[in-house]
Amino acid sequence: MTSSHDRARAKRVYEYLFQFISSRIRVSELKTIHLQEYVDRRMKDGVSAQTVTRELVPIVSALKSGYKYFESLDDYQPPRIPRPKVSKTKKERVISQAEQDRIFGYLFSPRFENELKQEPDTRRRTGQFLLFCLLSLSRPGEIAALKKIDVDLDSGIVSITGRKSRYTATQIVRRLKMSATMIQIIEERAKLANSDYLFTRSGYVTPKMYLYLRKACEAAGVKYSRTEPDGISFHTARHTGITTLVQSGMDLKTVGKMAGHSDSQMTLYYTHTNAEMVNRAADILEQKMGRNSGNYLRGS
Repeated sequence: MTSSHDRARAKRVYEYLFQFISSRIRVSELKTIHLQEYVDRRMKDGVSAQTVTRELVPIVSALKSGYKYFESLDDYQPPRIPRPKVSKTKKERVISQAEQDRIFGYLFSPRFENELKQEPDTRRRTGQFLLFCLLSLSRPGEIAALKKIDVDLDSGIVSITGRKSRYTATQIVRRLKMSATMIQIIEERAKLANSDYLFTRSGYVTPKMYLYLRKACEAAGVKYSRTEPDGISFHTARHTGITTLVQSGMDLKTVGKMAGHSDSQMTLYYTHTNAEMVNRAADILEQKMGRNSGNYLRGS
């Protein structure tokens, strides 16, 4: 593994697995039931099915590559890997304007009483990170990996590299015009950043950023995604931005291009409705078709 982040996660996964598997067991004696116990324990810890699935990756990788290092495993067939059921339901969640005001009000507040010196800076950085995800329609991982060289302040353009997935052969680079708020954030981060990255040191969202988002949600009286299924996360900002643009009348093709979607169906997936929009739609239908139909109803 070339990534220190991946190595640290793999080590943590192996150590957890070895807590309840005997050190005397041979690799060839490892059964599906052992891996199922790992899954069950992690789910009882309150970890999401998506996270457990990611944690199984280094275990599967180690089992499948064992033959490269141990001749006796040349004909070894790894056990069936249990997969926790991942909900495929669409997340109907956006951050309302009132919620944004309360969350950003907490994150951008001056130093609180009994707060350590560096904590207001971390809160502010978390707020800038969330706001930049919202304004650029970006995934949190994309903004965490944003580097100083990706920004051209003279032209007001930021280049955001999309993550590579099993559905895309190449990474998509979006060149977006920065708004005045985005430029203000970038200028401040460029002065304060002590690495090549603008918002993080390593290119990954840090535990402290998750911590302060949770605290902001608690202070704002809204649910946090890691404890509630319909809570707010950094990724909710992307859903919110896309939904806001579509509901404002922006065409799907333009929104999709800005978000880095390959087709409009994906843009529609990210678009959410709310009660206000549904009521407005009903009023439009009544105005366009219901009024004249009243004549037929009266005549029947």
